[in-house]
Amino acid sequence: MGASIILAAAGSSSRMGGINKIMYKLNSKEAITYPLLAADKAACVDEIIIVTSEDIINDIKALIEKLKLSKMVKITLGNTTRQGSVMNALKEVDDKCDVVMIHDAARVLITSKLIDKIYNETLKKGACALCMPAKDTIKVVNEQNEIVSTPDRKTLYIAQTPQSFDLKLYKDAVKKAVAENKDYTDDCQLVEAFGKSVYVVEGSYENFKLTTKEDLILAEAILKEREND
Repeated sequence: MGASIILAAAGSSSRMGGINKIMYKLNSKEAITYPLLAADKAACVDEIIIVTSEDIINDIKALIEKLKLSKMVKITLGNTTRQGSVMNALKEVDDKCDVVMIHDAARVLITSKLIDKIYNETLKKGACALCMPAKDTIKVVNEQNEIVSTPDRKTLYIAQTPQSFDLKLYKDAVKKAVAENKDYTDDCQLVEAFGKSVYVVEGSYENFKLTTKEDLILAEAILKEREND
């Protein structure tokens, strides 16, 4: 069996000024529609699990009904932390899946091609993440807003999603985190703490996360450009 992809859609959208970015309409479609369609089109995906918040779960259910996707879709409620939300979704994953992927639903410009690409690399390496080289110089700053160091940009990559793992490996890493009372905000970090190397798979600079209102404008422009291609 192929991959189970978890769409993490339980965030608060706190930096959006009251806009729920998951249900915000981009080119007349709810934003979460785009990663859903990409996952549905990906050859490797066997099931889609959406983990979301109680205030929009009925809207999500209605949207799934309308889209009539070809893949199995399951919906579950999130938790107070990202790790807790993903753990809720993990309970819904079919044990027959080889790979579990965790994708930020707010990365609406993900493509089926990238999903299939990271799946194939995960089969070889066990743990992978889409990443892109940092474009800007990064500064390390202390509590007094004083620059304390400038890391070599050649070693810095921007982490994206999906982050993709062998299912058994990921479940074992989660068990270890729970046993140690650790709560990670990044799934690669969780797997790294288990002692497993995670490998970079080249993503796309278009695969950014909707975080501010400016991101909505950029995402809509890219979506319109894709329609014209």
